[in-house]
Amino acid sequence: MAIYSPGAGMYVRAELLTEQTDKYVEITLLELEKYPHIREAVSDPGKEVKLPFEHDESRTQFIQIMSNNETQNLKVGDKFYETSIYSAD
Repeated sequence: MAIYSPGAGMYVRAELLTEQTDKYVEITLLELEKYPHIREAVSDPGKEVKLPFEHDESRTQFIQIMSNNETQNLKVGDKFYETSIYSAD
């Protein structure tokens, strides 16, 4: 028997940083279009954006880029964000 929890799933969140960080990935607004859920999180810092259950190649690509650069920090325009992708049960 499976128990469904309406809050269960994967989420992305971006927090606006008040200062520049030493390590970050810079991405343009045009490049951000490839990552719609990240774009949504960056456009509304602090909001939890629920990710679809099905596999999303853009999400995998974004996670890989951040992992390769060993950071969760993102620079978009002149603003810095700390991003996190996590699951809730």
